[in-house]
Amino acid sequence: MFSVKKTGSFTTKSIAKYTIESTNRSGTTYVVFSENGKYAAVFNDRYATKKTDNVNDALVIDLRTLTPLWNKEITLSSDYVEKSLTLTNSGKIVLLRKAAGWKESYKMEMVSNTEDKDLPFDDKYIPEKLYAISKNDNDYLVTFGRKNQAVTMGGSTFGTVMFYDIKSGKAVISNTNLAGAKDMSDVKVIKTIIKDDEVLMAVQQETVSRPMPTAMNRFPDPVYTLDVGVLMKFNKEGEVKQFVPLGSNPSGRRVQVIESGNNLYVSAFYPKGAFGNTGFSMKAFDFGSLAPKELTVDYKGRNFFQNYGFTDGNLVQFVPATNKLLFLDKDGKNVQMFSIYNFVK
Repeated sequence: MFSVKKTGSFTTKSIAKYTIESTNRSGTTYVVFSENGKYAAVFNDRYATKKTDNVNDALVIDLRTLTPLWNKEITLSSDYVEKSLTLTNSGKIVLLRKAAGWKESYKMEMVSNTEDKDLPFDDKYIPEKLYAISKNDNDYLVTFGRKNQAVTMGGSTFGTVMFYDIKSGKAVISNTNLAGAKDMSDVKVIKTIIKDDEVLMAVQQETVSRPMPTAMNRFPDPVYTLDVGVLMKFNKEGEVKQFVPLGSNPSGRRVQVIESGNNLYVSAFYPKGAFGNTGFSMKAFDFGSLAPKELTVDYKGRNFFQNYGFTDGNLVQFVPATNKLLFLDKDGKNVQMFSIYNFVK
């Protein structure tokens, strides 16, 4: 269901509708978006057993017109089950599938309106997270995962990164310093920038904690927080050549990455005082070297960035047309908007 804005009101348009056998036999429905923002995919993984076919409904929508790019029923092999998926910038779905049963084996499979094919890779590599990008009009996958068939104590589930050329099948695997915490649950891609055949990704690690049960809440929900952010740059061949941590993130909030010319501007929270107050950091990174430079703006005799408690990193916005940086500041019960003019010099 999508909302469409008209004058003074919203209307809704039904995009996809699927029936289920029952609450216990509902299957799983995924919705994912392409990195370029042009397409959305609805993938309905129907309930199946060992005795039934693995039938799925796949729909890719052109978000510019809210019309189907393609739509078809897909039958997949039953010896693997769907774990996750991503959508390429050309509107193709790539599935990450895990072997059914106890065997630890994974495969990537690409489906579209005209094809259904496996994407082969090193069988000693285990992808956990797929992300699709484009470079020079070709589709690539960046996968976060691990080598070998087991996670060792203190080893990272996401620290081995594969850069995969979908057209040629070439895969380049790099080891990184993504955290190996046992409670790390996901990698969030915040922004992707492509310059001169190099790919820069700003990512954040997500961790999960499980509160202890109490008499009032015997089954507390897990708590997800965003951990440290990282800038990761791939060279022309797809190898990770630069890996720059962005510092601690005790508040668990999202970093913001702004691109302007050859500079990146990265905002993040950091601990400011002994009483748990948080400050705000704004750093500039040259795209070539990724060397950081702390930014300062004088406001009432103090550095503006480090002395105001912003409500959330998502509420820091750059407006290129007017060269303004906007912040939503919260002080107790008061909320106010700040804007910095001529932010990019």
